Amino acid sequence: MLRKPTEVKRLQGTLRPDRVNDAEPQPGPAPVRCPRDLPTSAKRLWPKVAPTMRQLGLFTELDVLAFRDLFVRAREARPPLNQ
Repeated sequence: MLRKPTEVKRLQGTLRPDRVNDAEPQPGPAPVRCPRDLPTSAKRLWPKVAPTMRQLGLFTELDVLAFRDLFVRAREARPPLNQ
């Protein structure tokens, strides 16, 4: 069974101090600058989303990978317009 991250438990109000994982990985904050390898559509959205989420502590370096993956998958799932 997968364990919920400590922050999720805290947000849900179910965190118990005796069950906190002190060895839980803590990803660093996301970079301020837009990564070069983001798709064009993601680069347009970056300045609208990244600063606010980073300021709230909701955007880590791992989220940047998910952000990029989301746009790549969306592009692949979209049917070609010429067909």
